[in-house]
Amino acid sequence: MTMRIWVVAFIASLSFRWAETGPLPQPAPFVPASANLIVYVDWSALLASSVLAGVETSLIDSDSWAAIEELAELSGMDPLKDLWSVVYFTTPAEDGGSGWGIAGYGAFDPERLIENAEARGRVSRARYRETTLYTLPALGPSLGNLTGEQVVAFPDSTTVLFGAPAQVRAMLDAGSGFAPAASDSGALAGALEEFTAAESLWTVGAGDGGLASRAGGAGAIGLSNVPPLVSFSLSARFGMKVKVRARAETLDSETANRLAEVVRGIAAMGALAQPVDESLQEVLESLEVETIDERVEFSFEIDQDTVREYLRAREGEDRKPRARER
Repeated sequence: MTMRIWVVAFIASLSFRWAETGPLPQPAPFVPASANLIVYVDWSALLASSVLAGVETSLIDSDSWAAIEELAELSGMDPLKDLWSVVYFTTPAEDGGSGWGIAGYGAFDPERLIENAEARGRVSRARYRETTLYTLPALGPSLGNLTGEQVVAFPDSTTVLFGAPAQVRAMLDAGSGFAPAASDSGALAGALEEFTAAESLWTVGAGDGGLASRAGGAGAIGLSNVPPLVSFSLSARFGMKVKVRARAETLDSETANRLAEVVRGIAAMGALAQPVDESLQEVLESLEVETIDERVEFSFEIDQDTVREYLRAREGEDRKPRARER
């Protein structure tokens, strides 16, 4: 699945309640304690959101559709209908890189998926935690030409796990209670207490999620000045307006104050931008920044129509350089 789908999901759909706690929604309990980044999406809620009205066609017409088609062919399901929710996570690797895993919750047909996979090549089988692990043949270019072994497992009739063998085994350990899940221990356990089944999308990560390293030449807008973070979390509530809230845990109160000043500085520069962007002004006027000890919380609001138009425009721009003959 291309990053565009994750970006759209990240911006577009959810409710947010900092105060309520409770069990995490499926399939989030399968994420192992070693995770340093988690993104959860209630896919059915995302597609039903009025924010995406008119955007879904744009998304399907883009290059993302090639990945969706290949995934549908391989799995025998329609990812836009049969997938209810999904969680993606990364874990640190010994070589300095990262591993990843995906857990999906929905209506799956394991026999059909394996049959389709076997049509592409040999599928080997192994048992772990009373669950069959299926090692898949090489996946196509639309799915990233993934290197190394990729395994799929179905711990129950509504859950599918996908990733490298070690990641799938770690998910089975967490989901079955043989090892701690991310919500039980690890770097993200505290931040995960903020989320419940009420949220249709959230993300939480250790550190800054790579923001500083990706800032590059963005120093002009202050991103390169972001101080070190211990963890961050983000979600959004949809009503008449989209209300986005974020929380960052820093090293100490001094660092928290520095981060708050960076956010305020970016807002001040945005307010002076010419020509005036009405949607940006709407965000800036509603922006609230608060520091509580080593924690920084900020929030802003924006009309659903504005988000929808932004997504439409962005999808259109993304398609231009990759236009292909039909």
